[in-house]
Amino acid sequence: MATTLLVIGFAARFGVGLILIVAGVAKLAAGHQTVERLVTAYGLMSGRAASVIARALPLVEVAVGAWLFAGIFAAAAAWAGIVLLAVLTFAVAQALIRKKVVPCGCFGWADAARSISWRIVARNASMVAGLALVVVGQR
Repeated sequence: MATTLLVIGFAARFGVGLILIVAGVAKLAAGHQTVERLVTAYGLMSGRAASVIARALPLVEVAVGAWLFAGIFAAAAAWAGIVLLAVLTFAVAQALIRKKVVPCGCFGWADAARSISWRIVARNASMVAGLALVVVGQR
């Protein structure tokens, strides 16, 4: 059982790390203005706050993804990933509850035409569950 937990946690760490790196790089490639429009569309902030988040989010995604991928202080990296995914999932869920039609933007401009759905919430929850196994496996 312990070995299985470690293997699943290892796979989750690499998988989520890679997804976050790709998402952050895609947002960097899309450009600040595109990401700012996507951030603003969720209806949680606008103006200067949206601009700051649009500049920081891709860098945070790449940093947390690389940290997960590297496996240094794996439990702390997993917690960082859990917090990041929780914030992103909250943004999606609140927009869905408010019946907002928002482009996903999860991978920058590459999927801006696809609207958010509960499927994204479920995907993020599965990544959080995988990272939780990393935390549990490190104890």
